[in-house]
Order: sequence, then C-alpha cells, then structure tokens
Amino acid sequence: MKNLLLSTLIITLGISSCISIRFPGYHRFDKLSKTDQSKVRFGEANICALKHDSIIFAIQASQLKECLKKYPKSIVYTWAPHCKSEHCVPLSFFVTHCIEKVYYPIILADYIEFPEVEMMNNTEKPVFVVDHLYYKEEKYKAANRAFMLDLTGEKPKNNKDTLNWFRYYLFEGDQFKKVVRDIQTL
Repeated sequence: MKNLLLSTLIITLGISSCISIRFPGYHRFDKLSKTDQSKVRFGEANICALKHDSIIFAIQASQLKECLKKYPKSIVYTWAPHCKSEHCVPLSFFVTHCIEKVYYPIILADYIEFPEVEMMNNTEKPVFVVDHLYYKEEKYKAANRAFMLDLTGEKPKNNKDTLNWFRYYLFEGDQFKKVVRDIQTL
C-alpha cells in the first residue's frame, strides 16, 4: 500500500512538473517580451482619435473621461481575450452593435496577451489597457480596480457586486450611468 501511494505521488509530481498553466489575471507588463512591450504605447494624447494599428494604448481614467465627454453616449467594454462567457462578444460584434444603437464603442482589455489581442481586433477601434505605471500596480487586476474607481466613481461593495462582474459600462458624456451584463439587451 505504501509503495502504491509513493508511486502515485512520484508519477503525479513528474507529470505536473511538465505542465505549465498561465492564468490571465496574473499577466504583468514586465513579463512581456521586449518586442511585445514595444507594442504598448503610454501617454498618447487625444485617445479618441486613435485607430487600430497593432499597438495597444495604456491609458488613465482621466484620459478616457476626456474622450467620453466628446460623445453623448458611450460603452466601455472591459474585454478579456480568453473569455468564454456568453456575455463576452467578439470585438467586431461589439463595435457594430454599438454603432447601430448610437453608442461610441471603447475597448478596454483586462490584460495584454500577444499575439491574441492583435489577432482578435478586426475593427478600426484601438484596444486600450489600464496604465499600470500610473496606478503603481504591477498586476493588471489591481490596476483595473483603481482605474474603474476613478472612471465610474463607484467602488464595488463586494466580490459579487455587478460593478465587478459585468463587462459593459454605459456613459452619457463622461458620467457613468450603469453596467450591463448582456450587450444584446440594449
């Protein structure tokens, strides 16, 4: 019996040492290759005028608020490239749906992962990511929380609060109105 347990433990450890699992929530800018880091641009002015060009733009909430002021209604989609939920939609669907419903679409990636982010953006709209340097956070999850607090002015009440779990943030001008779980209900 002892030999069986010992053999099972050794085999399990041997197999698990060969498996590498990457969790998107733990992605960090400093873990990107130098080539991929060069594809992230910080401190761009007039972010509303930017177009998709294989660059990801790191932004602060104040920059996004300036952009939001220019449009009567906008939706910020907090997009996760690997999200499999029915509420995570392709970027082309998001942009088209927003335009049909007269919302200005803004894509804010939860994290950066190349080449996925480049390949999945088949729209003219740029992809933004939270400027982790400004928020002094190495992990995107912590930087995203600080960014959303600055952007919406609302702090989630707990881990199950809709502000944390919904992906679509509706704005009128730069004023946050509500979160929406399913964009197709607009």
